[in-house]
This record gives sequence, structure tokens and C-alpha cells, in this order.
Amino acid sequence: MHGISKSKHEHLMDALLQLENLLLMETTAHTEVTDPETGTQEMESTYKSVKKTRAELEELFSTYNVALGSLATMIQRYEELYNYSRVEYLAKVLKELRRRANPADDQFKLMKENIQTVYRT
Repeated sequence: MHGISKSKHEHLMDALLQLENLLLMETTAHTEVTDPETGTQEMESTYKSVKKTRAELEELFSTYNVALGSLATMIQRYEELYNYSRVEYLAKVLKELRRRANPADDQFKLMKENIQTVYRT
């Protein structure tokens, strides 16, 4: 999965808007002629469908941007809390416990493993 390209979205929106305008002109022109064989109803239906699709794409893109902003905030907060926890709790507390521990004790070995895990050594 990958992100939504803003430029591709904008190009598609422009193309759909131009198509809407062409369909609107086409249906307006044929309505004046009132020829039942022109397919005016089909053009009107297509126009409405294109307009609805464009509006839905705009809404989804807007929702995507809000979610992306929320995700960026969440990632930043997580990284801050991760670093804080690692420095304030694990590093300081494990070092203090290591100083107090008896190297022959089984808990010392467990603390040593935890310290190595924290520092990835």
C-alpha cells in the first residue's frame, strides 16, 4: 500500500471537472433541440455520475489528509514517549539496579539482558 499522490488527485479532479462541463454543455445543447434520439438522458445520467464520483473522491482525499495529519501527530507523540521511556525509565533505573545487584545473582543476569536489549548491544 502507498500514499495518495496529491498531484495525481489534482489532475484527476481537473479532468473530471472538465468532463462535467463538457457533459453539461452537451445536455444543455441537446435539450434545446429536443430530439429524443440524442441520448440526452444518458448524458444527464453520466453527468450526475461523474459529478457524484468527483465529489466522493474529494471527500475521500480530504479524509485521507486529515487521517495523515492525525497519523503524523500520533507517530511524533509515540517517538517522544518512546525516547522519554527509554531514557528516563529503562536507562536510569536499570543502571541503578545494576549497581545494586550482586553479579552472582540470577536477577543480575536478567538485568544485564534487559540492558543489552534496551541498548541493542
